[in-house]
Amino acid sequence: MNMIDVFGASVVLYSIFRYFDVKSTKLCLAKLDPTLHEVNPIAAPLFRKMSFDKAMVLMWIPTALAIGLADTFIVAPIVGIPILWLFFGLFHVFATANNLQVYSRVKQFGAETIEEDTKQLMRKLKSLSKFKRITYLSQMNGLNLFFSLYGIVTLLLFWRLFPLVNVTFRAPIPVLFLLAPIIMIVDFIAFFPTMTFGSLLISLRRIPPDAKLDDLSQNSRDLTVSVEFLEYLVDEAHQKGANCVQIPYDKLTQEEGK
Repeated sequence: MNMIDVFGASVVLYSIFRYFDVKSTKLCLAKLDPTLHEVNPIAAPLFRKMSFDKAMVLMWIPTALAIGLADTFIVAPIVGIPILWLFFGLFHVFATANNLQVYSRVKQFGAETIEEDTKQLMRKLKSLSKFKRITYLSQMNGLNLFFSLYGIVTLLLFWRLFPLVNVTFRAPIPVLFLLAPIIMIVDFIAFFPTMTFGSLLISLRRIPPDAKLDDLSQNSRDLTVSVEFLEYLVDEAHQKGANCVQIPYDKLTQEEGK
């Protein structure tokens, strides 16, 4: 591959991976506040100054060019092929999966519920020191932390054990075939810490005021309902084979007034 082919392939392949992240991010931010949910510290301020599409293009052009140039003049001459597009591209794939999960939660529980959960987390983090914020997020994201450590151990095993294995290949093995697993593991390790430190960055931002949600959380009070009313709801749920009970607000207020 000549230099033009390397540069073009790197930019195009990275852009394809990034496209899915952009589309899934747009789905989420159409319903959620970017200040609370956008991890990228550069993107959040841009969203306040311009449209989402313009901000994405503004970030895409210099990033894609930088990856293409690095692949062309640094990585390809050493390794033989461009691989930075795969590293950053796979990172966008992980982000896409995370965005789709958030979007599914929004569809299931509503944007207001997700926003309030995020605000409660931010309030909690703001009350802690920087060290305790990391400790708290580690406790709340035990599975993510486990997978990060799992990836680190796997990478160390690759590094220590692979040179000890005497393997004779009967046919040429593409360089990407050998490097791709390592790149995937490194991405795997980097993604979850990135999300954690993203939460730390978000906690340093100013939470948008929301009087209704604040009043609701601060001025909540106990609601008393009769046991007979609850038993009626449970019996009705059993008859319908439901595993949850939905209480209409008007019935609840009527019951409260009795």
